Amino acid sequence: MQGAAPSRNSRKSKKAKSSAKNNVRRQSVQDGGATSSVQDGQKIFALIIGINEYGHKGRYDLKGAVADAEKVQAFICTKLKVPDTNISKLHNKDATRSAIIDGFRSLENNEKIVRNDATIIIYYAGHGAVADKPKDWTDWPVFENKIEMLCPADMSFPDSCASSDKPVEGIPDRTISRLLLDLSAAKGDNIILILDCCHSAGLNRSSNSALQPRRISSSLIKISPDCDSAIYSREIRKSRSAEAITKSGFSGSLWYSHVLLAACGRRESAMEEYKEGVFTRALLNVLEENNLKELTYQSLMQYVVSMLKDVSQTPHWDGKHTLRRIFCSPEEAADTHRVVCDRHAPGHREHNRLRLMSGFFHGTTRNSEFKIYRTDLASDTKPLATALVDEVDEFVSYLTISSPNEHIVFASGGNDRPWYARLTKAANVELAVYCNDSTFLTRVRETCATKLMVTVKGASTLDEASLFLKVEEKTVSFERQRGERNLLFGLAEDFPWNIYRTISVDDIADIRQIINHYAHFTYHLTRRSVHLQITDLVSIEMRELGLEGGLRTPVGPNMLQQLPGGGVKPIQVDVVSDKKAKTKYGFSVRNISEIDNLYVYLLCFEASDLEIALYFSPPMAPRDNGPIDGPLGRDSPLYLGFPREDDMKPVIFNVPDESVDVCFFQFFVATEPVNIRSLLQSPIGKCMQARRAELYDDSPPTAGKWASMTIPVIQNAAKTRRKAGHTTHDTKPGVPLHNSWT
Repeated sequence: MQGAAPSRNSRKSKKAKSSAKNNVRRQSVQDGGATSSVQDGQKIFALIIGINEYGHKGRYDLKGAVADAEKVQAFICTKLKVPDTNISKLHNKDATRSAIIDGFRSLENNEKIVRNDATIIIYYAGHGAVADKPKDWTDWPVFENKIEMLCPADMSFPDSCASSDKPVEGIPDRTISRLLLDLSAAKGDNIILILDCCHSAGLNRSSNSALQPRRISSSLIKISPDCDSAIYSREIRKSRSAEAITKSGFSGSLWYSHVLLAACGRRESAMEEYKEGVFTRALLNVLEENNLKELTYQSLMQYVVSMLKDVSQTPHWDGKHTLRRIFCSPEEAADTHRVVCDRHAPGHREHNRLRLMSGFFHGTTRNSEFKIYRTDLASDTKPLATALVDEVDEFVSYLTISSPNEHIVFASGGNDRPWYARLTKAANVELAVYCNDSTFLTRVRETCATKLMVTVKGASTLDEASLFLKVEEKTVSFERQRGERNLLFGLAEDFPWNIYRTISVDDIADIRQIINHYAHFTYHLTRRSVHLQITDLVSIEMRELGLEGGLRTPVGPNMLQQLPGGGVKPIQVDVVSDKKAKTKYGFSVRNISEIDNLYVYLLCFEASDLEIALYFSPPMAPRDNGPIDGPLGRDSPLYLGFPREDDMKPVIFNVPDESVDVCFFQFFVATEPVNIRSLLQSPIGKCMQARRAELYDDSPPTAGKWASMTIPVIQNAAKTRRKAGHTTHDTKPGVPLHNSWT
């Protein structure tokens, strides 16, 4: 079931509840209304880089990179109304290694750029390349032991470099990551990095002789161990103050600091044709032909993908904020619960069928009802059609449009453009509710207010109920019962069972919203895969983290213990109020299966306020166009929360004094990449505030499979007799969470 909820960008400790808090790679639902236009051009700044000429007698020259850069600059000036004084451009011989790095630093030090009040666009068109990672870079694990890099105009090549000169190296992903992290720290995270170059020296798979790859053979490229050591020493100093060490590679690095729009994946080539990059051409066409107010970075790239279906490169997009409206202020975001769908549906009824990018993995059920929209924006409140799910696969489903004649809208739009579906009623999902006033419960179920997204079944006793609506005079309160209460009782006896606050019996819309929120939380927390156990695919460890040589490293034993018959033994942690003394935690995941590529996702379920937040997700790309970056290869590790391979900061916990909280970390592992953001939901309090403000509430190479694992964590405010930051692995018997290993 996909719920409805506006959300927040970041987590803060509260006096009334505790929170499992991830410092970086965490996203909750943002269902804000997008009502303003594209940001004032005076607040948009850009660094535009285009390189055709690489010297060396023209053997590495390109034909369209400078023209692409000029077209991007023209778009920024004319369509976004950005003054020339806000744009720095580097073409050909001016785009030296030092000039490109200085361009990043100039943005970082530009006093005109106000932190969290500006948009920064960085565009690069030119060659990309890879090199073997220097052996001394032991603190920088990389994909297939390769460093990705941008190629400046003055870059040296072994076959033509003057022997007496010091070689000019490419700009490694590690350097770009550090520059972006510093820029984000100084100016905020509203940064868009657009790369029309190769991420690696993949082979040109196109048979079109007019196509030329923007890549340089990796056999020519070397990186010295001390390349940009001054920048890396700054990185280490940052890490000592608990800043993140970022993941290698452009795709996936610095997930929280910027949005990446990339022409292709690691193993592919970014092509140019007829003296222009095919990716930049498609990108500008979409920007010119659509209303900018209606595009998010995700929908922008989905349109670009539809234009490149005949080109053998797979555009990727990545970052926490891909659902923001393009070139707008940071707070404006899309409706996370709108799931992309398209016309790629099999069968003779294709004229009124849509393929929905949501399947069993997402909790989609047959006969569920969706509304279809033209955009993924919350401000787009008028649906085009109603559709019912008639077929569900592991990662996709198929919709039949049920509202009369409205399929004509989709036929006129062609087969390629994306549409967006939002769940309005989940089929075969019931919530048992007991109320001490049966007449009032009937009123809640039958009143035409906020739509109930599940079937509410009246329970005759408290023991039969999952939720208790307690009516007292003119107010109603909400208490957990049965399933969730039994799930949590053994974990934390002092855990509060009330949900949200007492409200008026006349606020039926609010009451229904709370029911929806609760049902969405419990449904996704307890559902399971019917095919696999997660232990068939990966091993997972959770450990405390310490500092060693300025880097966070795991210390102590694995905290995760499997119980007989399945389940994970709940973890007890003592939480101190002093932020500096808090214990930090991280996860490691390893592919132990015979499957070459796995995709790992990490969610956190906060029991106190019913929030579901995203901690980790691989990059996104279309499922039909080609390979997607971010897989966990066979026998490969993935590190979350400590500086090895990924950029999720350590997990810490916050609890009020003398209180207890419970959260659940839930790992999903799939054999295909998916968009998991439709599972997220905001804290119930945030949702209710936004609702009152009238804000409107997203083909496989092998058979798709998935599995999940739930890790319960009980957070206790530390007592004076306990050692600060102490972690215990004890728990009361009888709480195996049988649904947690699936």
